[in-house]
Amino acid sequence: MRLVLLLLASIQLTGCIWLPISSGESYLDKHWDESKRSPLIGQSADEVVAVWSSPRWVVYEGGRTHFIYSNTHDFGLFVVGGGYSAAGGFIGAQTKCYRLSFDGKGNLYEFDRQLDTDLIDTSSTQESADCRNVFWSRERLDEIRKGQESRASEGNREAILIMAQSYGELQPLRKLAAEGDRDAITILAVKYSEPKYLRDRAEAGDPEAALVLADRLKETGPLKNIVAQTGNVELAKSLALNNREFGPLSELAAHNVEAAKILSELQSREATISKSKVIADTSYQQYLQGSGPHALDSLCLSADHGNANARNELGRLYEWGLKGLPRDQAMSLFWYRMSGYIGELDEEFLGDRFSEHEIELVDRLTNDWHPGDCEALVKAQLETDNN
Repeated sequence: MRLVLLLLASIQLTGCIWLPISSGESYLDKHWDESKRSPLIGQSADEVVAVWSSPRWVVYEGGRTHFIYSNTHDFGLFVVGGGYSAAGGFIGAQTKCYRLSFDGKGNLYEFDRQLDTDLIDTSSTQESADCRNVFWSRERLDEIRKGQESRASEGNREAILIMAQSYGELQPLRKLAAEGDRDAITILAVKYSEPKYLRDRAEAGDPEAALVLADRLKETGPLKNIVAQTGNVELAKSLALNNREFGPLSELAAHNVEAAKILSELQSREATISKSKVIADTSYQQYLQGSGPHALDSLCLSADHGNANARNELGRLYEWGLKGLPRDQAMSLFWYRMSGYIGELDEEFLGDRFSEHEIELVDRLTNDWHPGDCEALVKAQLETDNN
């Protein structure tokens, strides 16, 4: 845990305001989205990576493979005042460590989480929080590494990939990539920013390489060339969905019925999203500028159309019991979750604030949520509170 003490000299006789500070910087956060959920036992490694992204570390142990992820959050409190009083603050960081263990067939059989409570110097980077140390002793990790080094020196492909992903040993990986190994090419490009081999394959017409280049590195030229040469509708659809480049799909739609159908569906979806966003943003501004009984109506309309600020504001109102809403920690967590400003990993840090019943209620509300439910929920809460 990074620790910083800030002491500002002044003394005040009036009251102080405690302002919570919370921010998160995480390997997972870079790829986070609202659909992310805890992995399920039995899922394949590919299915896990599709949701959780590539692991920070990989540990191979006796026929089992462990994916290790880290999630670091800064937190703190400041005292703010005026007049005669002292203001000060505390900032720290916690790292949550996750181990996903796969059996010899590549299926998930265990999922473990631990909090790394070690102090980390403020000058250190997040890399200092090595989550492998949470799950294994240093001696055991040294044994595992030596075993992988021995296997890699004998040319074992899996060991070479693991040594690259977990220990940064790139020379053997570059050799594999030069020989055309797809995994080695992808690791070099995505994890270590060495896209040469990936670009070479993509420019040579390899659609898989071109897809990775477009999706992960946002270089769409080779993929557009392949679409132009092959007329592949699925590749054109990928460009539209993942890179928001509709040109190749529009060109195919002129003479391809399937492409025309997909383009029409995507355009309709884009129009709906655009209209919904306008309603959400406009309603939120009306809430900010308004007051009285209709203010919450505008806030709900904005929240129902997906405005993250509106949903976060509802979380704040419920947390403190403002604007006529009752103080309700479960509803507060629900709206904070719906805003997307916190994810499942963040909620674990808030777990001590909520009872098991409240968390079950939040889970049920989240699972049963439909756009338009905000107004009914708020109305019911107001009526209950008034009675």
